Amino acid sequence: MNFKQIGNKRDEILCTVQNADQTLIGSTTGIGPGIPLILQYPGSSAGPAVGSPGGASSSGQIFPENGLGVILPSSAQPGQAVTCFYGVNASQMLYQQQGYALVSGYYSAAVIVLQTRAASTTGWAATTLPNWALLTIDTVNNAFAVSVTTAANNAPAFAVLLGAISQTGTAATATATTNTNTMASSASTTADTRTVITATARIQVRCL
Repeated sequence: MNFKQIGNKRDEILCTVQNADQTLIGSTTGIGPGIPLILQYPGSSAGPAVGSPGGASSSGQIFPENGLGVILPSSAQPGQAVTCFYGVNASQMLYQQQGYALVSGYYSAAVIVLQTRAASTTGWAATTLPNWALLTIDTVNNAFAVSVTTAANNAPAFAVLLGAISQTGTAATATATTNTNTMASSASTTADTRTVITATARIQVRCL
């Protein structure tokens, strides 16, 4: 675990993790920065047999111990993406590489679902993500998404959307403004085959 012990700047806590997502074997990108991470259980300390999750695979790969291995939300079992959420990935992490999960503090570029549509032939609807909204895990798109329940007193927030920042003025007289993350509606085009649009946004992680 890494955290600031002295000083008067903002605090953040990062925990060591290892990419244990077998769907990323051979991937040249792995888990990208800003992606929510999910703890993988069981790990090697659970003592499973060779070839089972958490043990040595038939190809000789060793799974990380409990509390170390992480996977993508799309690889999680039902319910696991929420209950085993372990912060946001701080840097690119290939399969079996170690990295850091930010589990408490400010993160400037988390991947947030901005828009979805049923098919590439459907137009995009206008969308606004409200600031201070509770975030949940989008297990299909491996990103954060604004929770259907946005009231802060309805559920404990493990991540909160802080909004976009615009700055005006010179360096000496600059003022910063918090904006909502908004995208206008648009008709479908044959060149755009996406069914989801993500954006990077500022969030406060409250995983501990």
